[in-house]
Formats: sequence, structure tokens, C-alpha cells
Amino acid sequence: MNTPLNKRILSNWPVWHQQPFRLTCNEINNPHHILKEFFTWYTLSDIRLCLKEWLTDALRAEDVEALEYVTLHDNIEKLIEAAWVILGNESVEAIDTEDDTKTETPIISTDPEVFQPEADPLERIIDITVKITEAEKIFLLDAQGIDNAGHAAQYDLLILLPGKSQQAHKELQEAIEAACKGIADVMISFSKAIEIYRLIKEGHIFFSFACTADNLIYDDGRFPLPIPAITDLAAIKTKAQEDFNKTFHLAQLFYEGAGYFHLKQDNGLTAFMLQQATEHCLRAILYALTGHNYVTHNLQRLLRFTRQCAPELQEVFHSGPGENKKLLHLLYKAYVHARYKDDFQIEHNQLQSLFRLIQKLHDKTTQVFQEKMDSLTNKFTQHD
Repeated sequence: MNTPLNKRILSNWPVWHQQPFRLTCNEINNPHHILKEFFTWYTLSDIRLCLKEWLTDALRAEDVEALEYVTLHDNIEKLIEAAWVILGNESVEAIDTEDDTKTETPIISTDPEVFQPEADPLERIIDITVKITEAEKIFLLDAQGIDNAGHAAQYDLLILLPGKSQQAHKELQEAIEAACKGIADVMISFSKAIEIYRLIKEGHIFFSFACTADNLIYDDGRFPLPIPAITDLAAIKTKAQEDFNKTFHLAQLFYEGAGYFHLKQDNGLTAFMLQQATEHCLRAILYALTGHNYVTHNLQRLLRFTRQCAPELQEVFHSGPGENKKLLHLLYKAYVHARYKDDFQIEHNQLQSLFRLIQKLHDKTTQVFQEKMDSLTNKFTQHD
């Protein structure tokens, strides 16, 4: 049986690890607030019972609700860090030593630099992800935004899971997002490692570009990264084109339908058809490039998924005037509210702007898809 922390108490941890991770600057300055908050959520009896159940589940190796336990873990970690801050700022008597020149060294330096975010948040995210998922490999697909310390504020990760992993992907995702809350915004995709290795070898359009040594940020070292071996590039491109055309054609029909209802002055159905024109456009490129058929009407989710395989599409909605975000919000609501709610309102000029915006999205999507096809050709023919 492995004793927790056995032989790890005196481990040589890096300097950046010796500081609070979860506490904000305000919480560091007022750690008593964490104690008060903790015992507001949990009574002492609740904590004892939960920890007992936690230990029992661990010893029995039974499945547990990941989010519930990770949340408790996070709160306990913050509690410990708060206590650590308090202890470090309290006066304690110096330990008598034979060397009279030695003075007391506080547990926490009063130098404010100790609280500067020395560690890259990505390192912390990787550490959390590996502990929760036992990942074989992790790829960084995209990093966006800049925080106050100069690090990225958003990370898109592809996590390859070992064959033994049986936990639901949604449960793993919730656990990681809960643990990374306050560190950075994390978008996660999961796949079985053995399946992705096969797709890489076959020259899958998305994974052959995403799963490269340059994007690899964690590797447990058990299996090498496969080398693509394309046998029929033309067939791969033909299938991708067919997959794209099938769904994108629906997007074009919905766009034309929006024009019809606009002439009939039915603003609600016009907005609904424009929402469908957007949804099917995004689904078309997602399916063609990744092979995943994302059956959802949530445009926000679809846009997040495209950040991984076609990040260029984000600029359609986010690089223009601020009005584009308002228009996007109207599209979010249009699927349900435009047909079934009485509170959906959209102005004539907003519809005109949506027509232009979605036509721009359609044009950009076809352009990006063609560029991906050209990149695939270049990747696997440059050494011929």
C-alpha cells in the first residue's frame, strides 16, 4: 500500500512551487476571509464525514463524483494556504541554535515579490490535468489573451487518454475546469490515445496538424508520437470536401430561406433561419476537419470548438466593431426565442447587419477550408 506523501515530504520542489496557487492577491492580504468562507459552506461535522467518505472511496478504489471531490479538494487546499499565510505572518520565537548569528526565518517572506506569479499558469494547468486524467499526452492547440503577468489568459488543450480510462469526458472536463478556475480559461477536448494514434498515421486532416511535437506540452513517455503515412491523399481530400459540401449546402439554403422570410417581413423566422445558416456553416467545417459531428444548436459552443481547428473564423465576430458581439447574442437567442417567445425583438437594421455578417462567415469558412486542404497537400507532398 502506498502511503500518501511517502518519501515526498522533503522533495526538492522548485522555488515557484513554494507559494500559494489558488489564493488571489486580496485573499493573501486577508486570509481570515478564506477561513470564514470555508466554515460558512461546511460545518465541522460535514467536513469530518466527507473526508471519511473520501478516504473510504479511495481505499475501495470505487468511482466517485469527480466534481464534488475536486471542489472539496480545492477548498481544502485554499484553507491550507490561508493557514500557511497566517502562520507565516505571525511572530514566532526563534529556535535556539549553536550559531548565535542565525536569526529567525519567517515561513513567508514579507517581500511582496514572493506573491508574484512566477510560475507559468500553463504548468499548473498541466499538473492539474495529469493528476485528474492520467493523460498520455497533452497538446496545446491555441493560447489567446494576455493576463497581468504576461501569460496567456485562454488555453485550448487536446488531451489523449489511456485505454484504461473509463470516466465520462464531461465529468473529467468539469473536474479540470473547477480545479483551474482562477488560473485561466481552459477549453478541453478528450480522445482515446490509441484512436488518435491511428488517425495520425492515416493523415487525418485535423490531428495530423494538431498532434505534432511542436504542440506537445506533456508526454508520459510510454508511446512515441506516430509519424503520418499517407497512402491515398486524394481520397482523404475528396471525403473531406464531400463532408463539407453536404452540411455547408444546408447553411446556404437556410441563408436563402432567411432572405425569403425577410421579404415577407417575418423578422422572427428571418432571425431563426440566419441562426441555422450560422450553425450549419460551423458544423460543416468542424465535421470536415475533425470528423466529429457536433449536433448542437448552441452557437457559443460551436464557436469554441472551431477555435481548435479553424481559429481564423473567430475574427469574423470578434475583430470588427463591438456591434458584432450584440449581433452574435441575438443569434444565440434566435433558435428558441424567435419562434416560441414573445420577448424576442430585432430591428430591421440589425437583420441587415446579420445578413452581411453571416455572408462574411460563409465566405471566410470556404476560404479557410480550402486553405486547410492546400496545407494538407503541402504537408504530405513536400518530400516527394
